[in-house]
Order: sequence, then structure tokens, then C-alpha cells
Amino acid sequence: ARSQDLKFADGRACGASADNTFTDAPTFQQCMRGRGWVVDHIVPDPKPTWIDPQTGLECHQSGIADVCVPPHGTVTYTNRHGYPCKRTGVVAICSNL
Repeated sequence: ARSQDLKFADGRACGASADNTFTDAPTFQQCMRGRGWVVDHIVPDPKPTWIDPQTGLECHQSGIADVCVPPHGTVTYTNRHGYPCKRTGVVAICSNL
């Protein structure tokens, strides 16, 4: 029974970052196998999201289209008219003052 510290140290030696993430799964698995570990599963990163700079909506890609919904929390952005805006949920307030 090897320690978690040793597992994480071997993971870093095989290319994992300090938060135990990596980008090249086949290379990481091969390296860990060479150190006596077996990777039993990999959790992919969640879909990236972004704030639409003109609407303040939170968007993600779904198939061939972008899906945008009201954001969680408050976001600031500039609308297509150049006015600064704040959006909280479905309410957006823009002002040129």
C-alpha cells in the first residue's frame, strides 16, 4: 500500500500539474504504468463556458450551436452600443452615465 503522496509525486513526474490534471492521457497512463500504477478512470474537464461580451449571458457550445443562459451571479460587460452593463440573472442594466 503506497501513499497518496507517492502517487501524486509520480503523477507530477509523469506530467500532471500540482492540482493533478494532465493533457496527454495516453502518455500519462504509460508513464504511470512504468512506475507501477494503473489509471482506472479519467474525468474529462467540464465544457468550457464564457460570458457573451454583448449580452452578458453565460454560454457553452452544444453540438453545432452555442447555448446561452442567464449567468449565475453578476457579470459586467459592454453592450453592442458601447454602454457598460451589469447583468444579474435575467435582469440587465446598461447606462451611458
